[in-house]
Amino acid sequence: NAPAVASNAPDRIAALEKRVVKLTIVRKEEKANPAASIELDGVEVAAAQIGSVMKTDPGERTIRVVAKGKVLSTQKVTLADGEEKKLEVVIPAPEETVEVGPGPDRGSGVSVPGVVLTALGGGMLIAGGVFIGLRQGAISDLDEQCGGDSSCPPSAQETYDQGRLYTGLAEGFIPAGVAAATVGIVLIALEANSTAEQKSDEARVRFWAPQADFGAGISASF
Repeated sequence: NAPAVASNAPDRIAALEKRVVKLTIVRKEEKANPAASIELDGVEVAAAQIGSVMKTDPGERTIRVVAKGKVLSTQKVTLADGEEKKLEVVIPAPEETVEVGPGPDRGSGVSVPGVVLTALGGGMLIAGGVFIGLRQGAISDLDEQCGGDSSCPPSAQETYDQGRLYTGLAEGFIPAGVAAATVGIVLIALEANSTAEQKSDEARVRFWAPQADFGAGISASF
């Protein structure tokens, strides 16, 4: 009946309160880890509850430390009826973040000096071919002016001199062009098969004129 229940209620409430556990969770960390949170039986303990007395039921309870969805630690504790317990929860230090810089520069895989030398060699070969053509033109003019007995009039001297000039230029440009193109191709091949640390920082090219009517030479180091 209602009057009896009402009269017994204070005693029953007092008995239940005697069984309630007073739990204080203390957060302990040597290095601050703001990403980590504490859970009590799967429910996150609010920051305001840390260090404060919380009323909870007796029995086995599970405390976990969680950071970014990953469980860092788990511990179980058994709480007796009416127990007052202070529990220190150790928070692991945050994981060290290692910044990875860009890898070594591998370069574009194309040797700029090699391309330049190859193009230069090609241009010199073309120029040499042009001088060969002019030389042949001078020879044809001399054949017409000198006739079959190779006796040339004084007016043919200029044509003769031009022919010698064209011959010297052709003999200089063609070998130099072959040398430059060869060195350029070698540089391109080396660059394609080497790393940026292994390649030479520079390529040096030097031309010289030998003691002759005309000529040219080329050298390179890489």
